[in-house]
Amino acid sequence: MENHRTVKIDKISFAKEHSFKVLNKLHLLQKENSMCDATLSVGGKKFPVHRNVLSASSAYFQVMFTSGMAESFADHVEIHGIQADIFGVILEFIYTGKVEVSEDNVQQLLPASKMLQIEDIEIICCDFLKRELDSSNCVGIYTFSDAHSCLTLSKSALDFIHRNFVEVSKQDEFLQLTKTALLQMLESEDLKIESEEQVFEAAMRWVVHDLSRGREALGNILERIRLPLVSPKFLEQYLVTCQSASIKRMLAGILDGYRNYQSLTRGQQRVHTQPRRASRKCLFIIGGYSRHVGGRWSDTSSLYTVEKFDSFLQTCDSFTTVQMSFARSSHAVASIGGLIYAIGGENDSLIYDTVECYDPVLNSWSVIAPLTAPRVACGVCVVEDFMFVIGGWVGSEIAENIERYDPDLDQWEVVGKVETKRFHLGVAEMDGLIYVAGGLSDLGEELKVCECYNPVSDSWIRQPDMRHRRAYLGLATVGGFLYAVGGSNESEGALASVERFDLDTSQWTEVTPMESPRAGLSVAVSSGLLYVFGGRTASEEYSPPATLTAVDMYDPKKKKWKHVTDLCFSRCDFGIGIV
Repeated sequence: MENHRTVKIDKISFAKEHSFKVLNKLHLLQKENSMCDATLSVGGKKFPVHRNVLSASSAYFQVMFTSGMAESFADHVEIHGIQADIFGVILEFIYTGKVEVSEDNVQQLLPASKMLQIEDIEIICCDFLKRELDSSNCVGIYTFSDAHSCLTLSKSALDFIHRNFVEVSKQDEFLQLTKTALLQMLESEDLKIESEEQVFEAAMRWVVHDLSRGREALGNILERIRLPLVSPKFLEQYLVTCQSASIKRMLAGILDGYRNYQSLTRGQQRVHTQPRRASRKCLFIIGGYSRHVGGRWSDTSSLYTVEKFDSFLQTCDSFTTVQMSFARSSHAVASIGGLIYAIGGENDSLIYDTVECYDPVLNSWSVIAPLTAPRVACGVCVVEDFMFVIGGWVGSEIAENIERYDPDLDQWEVVGKVETKRFHLGVAEMDGLIYVAGGLSDLGEELKVCECYNPVSDSWIRQPDMRHRRAYLGLATVGGFLYAVGGSNESEGALASVERFDLDTSQWTEVTPMESPRAGLSVAVSSGLLYVFGGRTASEEYSPPATLTAVDMYDPKKKKWKHVTDLCFSRCDFGIGIV
């Protein structure tokens, strides 16, 4: 028989609060200096203690009180290297199991708990610092944890630095790194960067911050930067703008020597010609439908298939990726934390509320929490590790609600409403705001309306209209600009035109058009380049449009399009996830 005070396992009964009561009584005895058998002097302050309680909580004290050394028999023992107030916090934890860790005490509490071998406090301190990690303090936390041999905290801080290297390199703490620590970072395969130029810029900021230190380390630094992946024009421009004459001379000499060596060993060296592992992006092309040339209008069966596009090798592969559980088209796809989500969509006129999650490491799909309502032809955007689904059809009407997904809770919730109802729209994120452009209205008319949604304030701001009406378009941000790519409208059919929106001038301007019109395409950005995948052609007078395989790339700096490769399967109305 059980009650709220006891629990019975087999024939043995346990009092649930017995250990708490004993610990509480011991704490009371210690506060009253009752039955204490030793006094510890720490930082000039005396603390009465029970030897057996401290020995049970700490291997340090167990050795001290049982080893037969002088401290084992002394009534008064001095503890050095710890402040009195910090020891008071630790002693309180020993007797109560409670500790308050803060920014004010954690840097003293962690080393003190390691010295006294109070593992629980060490873990609590490390967990506190992990939660506090940001771009401005991660280098300091990494250095601190490394100095105190906190391996899990050190790894967490280093992982944070690698994932946010570009932002971290702009902080003051980065400039205080030792030469050894900097070289280890520059050598890492795990730096999350868009281009090797970002590594070069970060390293040179460190160099010019302390010129005597920088000159001595420059050669070692350049050995760890993958110079073949750095644009020669970028290096020339840096030499022009470099403020330090001595660094400029050294850098020019080293780079000239490197170029000569590179030309002599062309085709032989392989070490630094590959991008860093973490910067190599794979784009997963997911679902959609396929219709071949000469096919019927009814040929719109959704696809299960998934292809992987390697942005470095610029090749497509459909053999190594497992298929989705549900065939779907006109769905939305987004990536968070290395996982890819396929959201809603349809198959044979059945609209889904199902959401699948793909893990590229395990190469497996799993079904997660469904949308609050079935939805198709919607857009999705990621802001601050939340997914926002906007627009599309819900049942028999255009969706009005905005849904947000929290991957930590595996939960969807309605968080707002759209300003303009639309489906087959374009959605993209920039600077924490969600931009929505084009799409079809509730009257079936193609739109050129562009709006901006602030998920923090749940407010919309109307932006200037695009120059062309577009539905089934692609929308992406590259280099601080918003690009609206392709799509279709009733008067022009499928579009080859591309528009760019400048936030500073609030103007849309046309840029170099694609080589051929396409609608129902998907777009993605990698290393500052805009990729366009698949889609469908303009329809002939009596025949339906065929789906496309072409993968093209736009370089905003060169203002040129280039055909890269072809998909394994032609498809349109699909989604792309990037990891």
